[in-house]
Amino acid sequence: MFKRLYVDEGKTLKEVMAVMEKEKGIKATPKMYKDRIKQWGLDKNNKEHELAALLRKKTQRDGVGKQSILKVRGRTVPLETIQNYFRRKRISLGQLPARYANASTPPGISCASPEASPRLIHDVPRALSTPLSLKVPEELLFNIERYMSVSFGNGTWVGLEDGSLTNTASYEDLGDILMFWDYCVTGLLFFENKSFMKGRRAFSRSFGLVQGFLKAEDPRTIDILLGILLSAIAQNFLEIVTQITVYISDIASILLNSEHPWGGIFKFLGSIEPSRLKEALIQCWKCVNKVYVQWLGQFHALSLNSEARLIEVATDKNNLVDAEQRLRKLHVQCRAESGNKSNCDVMSKLWGNLHRQAKYTEAESVACEMVNAAREAEDYMLVEGLECASVAQFMQGKLDLAVRNMMEAVEFVCSHYGDSDTWALNKLVIEQQWLQHYGLEQKATELGFEIERRMVLTKTDDDEL
Repeated sequence: MFKRLYVDEGKTLKEVMAVMEKEKGIKATPKMYKDRIKQWGLDKNNKEHELAALLRKKTQRDGVGKQSILKVRGRTVPLETIQNYFRRKRISLGQLPARYANASTPPGISCASPEASPRLIHDVPRALSTPLSLKVPEELLFNIERYMSVSFGNGTWVGLEDGSLTNTASYEDLGDILMFWDYCVTGLLFFENKSFMKGRRAFSRSFGLVQGFLKAEDPRTIDILLGILLSAIAQNFLEIVTQITVYISDIASILLNSEHPWGGIFKFLGSIEPSRLKEALIQCWKCVNKVYVQWLGQFHALSLNSEARLIEVATDKNNLVDAEQRLRKLHVQCRAESGNKSNCDVMSKLWGNLHRQAKYTEAESVACEMVNAAREAEDYMLVEGLECASVAQFMQGKLDLAVRNMMEAVEFVCSHYGDSDTWALNKLVIEQQWLQHYGLEQKATELGFEIERRMVLTKTDDDEL
């Protein structure tokens, strides 16, 4: 009776005491009732750590597309109540992951899906299978959001105005993940060209960099790695995808604490079934993008690049026109925000979209805009702009112009980053494929010697998969 009156009907303690005395003859002091309320777990006052736990659980479920009914000790708590509580306390929701980084879920907390009505169950045909997005490991999404939010929230990683990140806690070399990307992309190019021995060597070099980027704990590692895996899936190199995820997971299990969110990311990444991997990676990318926007703002370079790449990788061949419109809209928004300056990250993804649609003339025009913007800013994106322009030119049969632009990109890399930089190696492999396509075998062979020389320059102790 007490629970019905106090909890279900929402009466005050004073009102319940009056009813209990009148109908049951029970006389007790307020303190006696309060002791019993605590003992029975019927406290109506929500505690901060309970509301934080509810919000954390809801965030995890949101990441995999689940609706949620939030309850504390059996009572439903609307999301607005939680948000209003922290607003009154002047606590930003972005501070909660750091504030409760190691907190366990308190008792009496539940977060479950709403029950479907019998009418809907009867009227709507049962799905043949569970939607793939619901199979994404919640632990992986939770660890990604937790690590990135805490890292930005406690100031370990800070976004700079030039679009980069800086680590305020260590001086680890952050270049390993970028070299890892270059070697993997080069390896895929070799495999595509059926140069399997060179491809294996390139991936061996990439594997030798895994320890470095795991130790650096750079948040950018996550979306760069997602990009590599999705590129390999798109080219149907599924065995390579498995080797990368399993190897990184194995090294992470040795180097990192799996209970720490950074270690948890790679632990769970290596456990996803291959048939579910693509959709899982896209869900992870959405999670990364959401955190970038939350902490760095929508128009920070990392947020823009992440959003543009997400549009690119999540688009199949039947939705390219729609994706093109979204990228063009994003490009216009960037220019309006930055005072009519072009954003090369967004343009490069727009270029990729046009390239996939075989709109090579338009793609070349976008690439030239990239080149002009990068030259004006003396930006490293000049390399990507030149590469995009040269690829579009090659597809239009303008081989001489394409080779000239690609060589300018190589020269820029060598002059700024050194003759042995892996970025230059990647461009030379592309150029060699072009020469072979046009039957210029002698020039292709000569370029092959230069590629081999650079492979030797970048040799590591780890040269076999």
